[in-house]
Amino acid sequence: MNYPINPDTYLASVREAGINLSEQAEKYYRKMVIPLVNRAYRDGQKNTGAFPMDPDESIEEFAQYTGRTLDDWSRDMMKLLTEWCNSAYAAGQQDARGAQS
Repeated sequence: MNYPINPDTYLASVREAGINLSEQAEKYYRKMVIPLVNRAYRDGQKNTGAFPMDPDESIEEFAQYTGRTLDDWSRDMMKLLTEWCNSAYAAGQQDARGAQS
């Protein structure tokens, strides 16, 4: 994965892979998911921010903050998103080290 993620390029690659996202899902990726992953990447470059995060702790914190428990599908999606952010953070750190060499 190349970071930062360009939303148009990413969504085009999803469509090319034969995955048809609803208009609402595309909006979710553009407005929430991709900006969050890109922020994790930038935080990694600066070695700042709240990453890396433990997926299980993130789910627990979400439940405490909202007062509700996630269903199995939502837990799985939150774990995947947390892992994606952690990966972007690590890529940002690696790119920053490479730029310093």
